[in-house]
Amino acid sequence: MTTEAMRQERITWLRYEFAERLERCERGELTPRQLAENATQVTSQDELDRLADELLQHTFWAMHHLVHRPACWAPSGSEIAYLRRCLRDEDLFDPSLIESRLSE
Repeated sequence: MTTEAMRQERITWLRYEFAERLERCERGELTPRQLAENATQVTSQDELDRLADELLQHTFWAMHHLVHRPACWAPSGSEIAYLRRCLRDEDLFDPSLIESRLSE
């Protein structure tokens, strides 16, 4: 298996894991603090930087900052739902959407 194939496989796995954890949090099975801890158990910011996947990087950030709600800079419910859809390939990730429409 090539290095690029291994990278893509890791990205696919992390997207699945992140989506599962977000869904568990939305159902109340994980608290925001547990969500952040779970995210750190499966990967690190260093690994995400090496993978250079913007969706995973932003989702990791959101999973760690969800605990700060209701602060204005914490991710909104619509942002979390959007990220989950993107992780599941149900929507295309566009960072500009998060800054404009989803931050309302």
